[in-house]
Amino acid sequence: MATQTIALTVLAQEYAHDFIPTVNRTCIALRVLPMRVGGGLNCGWTIKGSGATAAVMAEGAAVGTPGNDAQIPAVLSWAFYKADGGATGPAQAAAGTASSPKGNANLLAMNVVDSVAQLASEINQDVYTGDPTASPVEVGGLDYALGSVTNTYATINRTSQAAARPTIFNPGVATPITHGMLRKDISDIKVASGESPDLALCHPDVFNEIAGTFDATRRYNQTTELTNARGQIKLDASVNAVTISGCTFIEDKDATREPGNGSRRIHYLNTKYVEFDLLPPKEIQGLLAQMGIVPGMLLKANDGYGELPLLAAVVAMGKTGDADLFMAKSYLQLKIKSPKHCGMRRFVLINS
Repeated sequence: MATQTIALTVLAQEYAHDFIPTVNRTCIALRVLPMRVGGGLNCGWTIKGSGATAAVMAEGAAVGTPGNDAQIPAVLSWAFYKADGGATGPAQAAAGTASSPKGNANLLAMNVVDSVAQLASEINQDVYTGDPTASPVEVGGLDYALGSVTNTYATINRTSQAAARPTIFNPGVATPITHGMLRKDISDIKVASGESPDLALCHPDVFNEIAGTFDATRRYNQTTELTNARGQIKLDASVNAVTISGCTFIEDKDATREPGNGSRRIHYLNTKYVEFDLLPPKEIQGLLAQMGIVPGMLLKANDGYGELPLLAAVVAMGKTGDADLFMAKSYLQLKIKSPKHCGMRRFVLINS
């Protein structure tokens, strides 16, 4: 009889440890921007523009024509996002009785986690490119909100309303960035609005160009923790960030490139005036009330790659034959409450 070999032996296939994730679903914008519980028919706020008057006067001068700052209403419709998933009964039974990979022990739960992660990733992409006038409505992305001074944003016609215009740095052609250029961008936004931006989101390619503006006499220090309107945020060690003139530049894989070429953009934000409004799905409204979370409340920041407070609800959608189906959903909108306090640099040349 032949010696027993692996080829002649019936063995179950074993898989070491757990699943190895290969899908890049990191969501930097969702981690660093403030999130607030919203409510009502739509996402609305009011911008104040100039209008009040003041002047030197002579002794005993009469009252002149009164002037008051303008109140400009801004309205965005809610954006609704979903991720569908499920698993058949046999798949769940087989996965639950297999010894590996460990993640399959509760197949449906793992699929829920994966779907919610994909939901967050989809929203993070729309933070940059979303169109609030699309059908279905998308999150009003930074390109839409900060990329023009003449379009209509949140029902405000910016051709006639200067108070809702961002500061745009548009050289028209791919241009190398310098340390001085970035500092000048920050300074120009401060001159326009009275406050400097505290956050700048950019693609990793742009971040590499920014890192290249440092040299032996200007040292580059990695920022691992920042404090903004959302609170204190600890960044995972794999996230590159650096602070220049009080503004923290952070890389995000979803940040935008210029259409038709390889140059990219930098989005300058003042987080006092940028936030997500979250409309809690009815399935979790009771739970939020028990936790004391009410409309208008700012949700606490999370550290590193921890949970994202998207207020996503996972709802069982019944069965199709012997399959359990679910939907993960989130209702929200991104508000640039004051575009004037924000800005965008376009056509950043990528050398590497």
